[in-house]
Amino acid sequence: MPGGKAKVDKTLDVRGLVCPRPKVIAEHTLEKMASGQSLCVITNDMSTKQSIPLLCESLGYEMLDCSMDGGVLYFTIRK
Repeated sequence: MPGGKAKVDKTLDVRGLVCPRPKVIAEHTLEKMASGQSLCVITNDMSTKQSIPLLCESLGYEMLDCSMDGGVLYFTIRK
């Protein structure tokens, strides 16, 4: 799986869901995680290329990695 070498504490597979569901689910998942933990979000909704980085920016989360493989996007985010 793409996503660099960052340690991942939780994986969220939201393939098949469309905007705004992947972003909303990722936000709710991150809210429940401890500070410093990392989340890998897997999605095939191309609108998340903008919405997930904006989520990180607005809430102060760190985007560790963003990659794409065969139409699937992988975001690794540190809370």
